[in-house]
Amino acid sequence: MATATSGLTGDAPDGYYIGAGVTTLPATPALFFDGRIKDVRVWSDIRTATEISNNYDVELTGSEANLIEYWKLDNSLTSSGSSGNTLTNNNTVTFVEDT
Repeated sequence: MATATSGLTGDAPDGYYIGAGVTTLPATPALFFDGRIKDVRVWSDIRTATEISNNYDVELTGSEANLIEYWKLDNSLTSSGSSGNTLTNNNTVTFVEDT
């Protein structure tokens, strides 16, 4: 699980949890994800179904319009998006190559 808190906008005063859900307030991570996450993208606009379909498996440059955060999760927890935020690792992260 990793968390991001600074530089993000939205309704998440305790930050965003990647790889975990929150079941209580104040936020307490639970419902941990047991699997692989290729990348995480945070946009400042609403993506259409077509935009998602056309781009979900495309590696981004990090400079796309309306892209706030883009964690490639390829041996780094630093965003390639406009903020350059680094995730806080709250457990053990294992980076794997695409299969």
